[in-house]
Amino acid sequence: HCRKRRGKNTRLTIPFNLMCLKCKYTLPKSKKLYANRLLSNETYLGVPIFLFEFPCPDCRINIVFKTDPKEGDYKPFSNCKIVNSIISEETFTASKPIDKVEIDELKNRILKKFENKNN
Repeated sequence: HCRKRRGKNTRLTIPFNLMCLKCKYTLPKSKKLYANRLLSNETYLGVPIFLFEFPCPDCRINIVFKTDPKEGDYKPFSNCKIVNSIISEETFTASKPIDKVEIDELKNRILKKFENKNN
């Protein structure tokens, strides 16, 4: 259970969508819960790294994520992974770029619609 190692009990908001690797339960972003805050042995440039440990609401296995001072973010540590975090850049590069001619055509269509409404 989560109380094996004592840390400071902290109320936190989950910073991203987390999925439990055991039962595949997904914890939504911004869900508030109580977690055990533990001080890790690691540091980054003298900044301590904290671990946040809490039980999965479905299967009760310990889910742990940690702070990442280098990126100013959090990273999954054990029994979890991030899901639907960021749209990959490939989706943006795969889409067709819009030409200036297409933009002008769209502007003209919009102006014509407004003119028709005003008349």
